[in-house]
Amino acid sequence: MSLPQYKTIVDHLKNQISAGKLSTQDKLPSERQLSDQFNASRITAREALLQLEREGVIYRLNRRGWFVSPTRLIYDPTSPATFNQMLASQNRIGETTPISYELTEAPKAIATVMDLSEGSPVYLIKRLRSVEQRPILIEQIYVDANLCPGLLKHDFSQSLTEIFSIHYQKEVTQTGVNMYATSLDEQTAQELQVSAGSPCLEIKRCRFTDEGRVLEYDIEYWRHDAVELRMSLGHGQN
Repeated sequence: MSLPQYKTIVDHLKNQISAGKLSTQDKLPSERQLSDQFNASRITAREALLQLEREGVIYRLNRRGWFVSPTRLIYDPTSPATFNQMLASQNRIGETTPISYELTEAPKAIATVMDLSEGSPVYLIKRLRSVEQRPILIEQIYVDANLCPGLLKHDFSQSLTEIFSIHYQKEVTQTGVNMYATSLDEQTAQELQVSAGSPCLEIKRCRFTDEGRVLEYDIEYWRHDAVELRMSLGHGQN
């Protein structure tokens, strides 16, 4: 029995990657080029690319095309390691780009999580994280302004954990984590250069000081194909 035509394209591209003819971050042929090469319709070529995307083999950037995926970043959301420390341990190169930052009032939902009164002053910091120039993560960070006066004068392309420690003598001693499978809204998808509605991993983290106060509430939106969660449990834990 002959293979479906889209599967022929899938196998061809996989073989090109495994043979090293296509390397990490290499751009793939366009849908039109693939349809011409295999005498297939554009719909069939797109079906093949979408299948490879679902498998995490390739990824796309809006208006730029399809690329060979790098290996997934291994991420333990409960680890005290900073983003840059995590990257260094995996020999990866990353970049943090501040999108916006402001002093604002905590809306009710955020105030409840942070154990603050509604309308309390909080800093809202929004950043894009990239690995090997590929956008993988958008984070929205709320910080209790009373614990970190003057925070907005700092460089948010740097580690917030280090800023808290060096400039405010605040250490994170406990982290609470919630994780959800969801999809990207239009604005976040645009910032990650993918289509609205694309699947993502949403991670919410509360980070506490040694006094038990919420220093930071972090909402992260990860590209589903860019991350592998890996957490360790101590002996005797289920």
